Amino acid sequence: LGAVSQLIVPGGTYTVIPRISKGKHCNSICYCNKQGSIDNCLPVSCLNKGNCSFLGKQIRHQSQYVSNCTVCFCFSGELRCIRTCDGLSNLVSDAFCSCLNYYSPVCGQNGKTYTNPCIAGCAGLKENHFKPGPCGSDPCVNNTCGSKKKCVPKRQVCLTLKKKCPQYICVGKNNCEDKPAVCDTQNDEYVNVCELLEKKRNIAYFGKCLVRCQKKGKVCGHNGQEYSSECAALADKMSIDYRGACAIPPHGEGTKCSQITCPPLASNHCISIVPPNACCPICGVALKIVYSQRLLDQMVEAINSVEHAVVSKLAAKLQEHIKTAECEVTAYLDEDSSVVVIVSPPSVPSYLQVQVCLQEAVHLNSLIEQRSPTLVTEFPLSSLIGSYILHTATSNSVSILSVNFVIIFICTLLDFYMISNG
Repeated sequence: LGAVSQLIVPGGTYTVIPRISKGKHCNSICYCNKQGSIDNCLPVSCLNKGNCSFLGKQIRHQSQYVSNCTVCFCFSGELRCIRTCDGLSNLVSDAFCSCLNYYSPVCGQNGKTYTNPCIAGCAGLKENHFKPGPCGSDPCVNNTCGSKKKCVPKRQVCLTLKKKCPQYICVGKNNCEDKPAVCDTQNDEYVNVCELLEKKRNIAYFGKCLVRCQKKGKVCGHNGQEYSSECAALADKMSIDYRGACAIPPHGEGTKCSQITCPPLASNHCISIVPPNACCPICGVALKIVYSQRLLDQMVEAINSVEHAVVSKLAAKLQEHIKTAECEVTAYLDEDSSVVVIVSPPSVPSYLQVQVCLQEAVHLNSLIEQRSPTLVTEFPLSSLIGSYILHTATSNSVSILSVNFVIIFICTLLDFYMISNG
């Protein structure tokens, strides 16, 4: 990021660079090309450092307010709140909205299924931004690819609400270079989807073929989406709630979890928690990450693309800031518009592996809370404004967590010191 800068961003990504405009602190979003040069810089609207008002209280810029089951973060006059308590109750409530927790699903234009229209509205979607039913229909029906290109489904959830989130790509003979690698149902890998279609193979998932996962057998992700295999879920940076098809909650009141039998955790060393809207406990650490909707939308409008404002790409970016290769980062968008990030050890972890991944999660939490330059210079990480480590544990891990809270506190202090001193 310049001759005198020590910050490095990967080629082929967007970066955020500070600029001064009429005495105000502003940003430009620029493209770091694969040759290692910065080009195509576009100005982003300047944001003030105004305070936020909540329940008659003033919350300073880049500060947070904690109240019962709600944590609110203030950034440039924008207040973003998250739920920190169990959402499987009859009433879903946060700082601004209260909705009955009945099941009448709607599909948002951001690619996410919401429990009911009220919850979608509380998440910021307008009535014309969602339609009845879950997001599960074939996206290639009535597509606009034309006769010379083939429509290929590519499901994703976007963080922006300003633009529709594409659920498919159009593949022709002349636009293959920018297409990602793919893995077919025979576990053969192709440079891009064009090569796969030429061989008349069926796509299993986007990305390189994964090795340390089960290649067959349906699984249900924490996002409520069904995947053809464990590998397909992990390729989408999605953690698994349970194996088998996703259970459908009964319309009206009721819970899908009553239909699920959860397997035991693979190791006694696990820190066991049940993530938001999940049924089964997992081995790992979960964070709720908050992003500035205003800041993210401005950057999406500046580059005129939602391609980089996707939950799976956010997870992949966060993975780059994890130093231990054995710790896997997955993420999904929660119904309160926060991103649930899970840092998991290997499938059958040792005590040391569990502790290392815990410390990686704490370090990630600190980077976000302090808005570390290593994060705020990369899009979409630049839109992250707050993070909260979820402490909800199952009974068999309370004793482990009581010790680990002390570790978390010490690690947080160390991270704060390291970040403050460069």
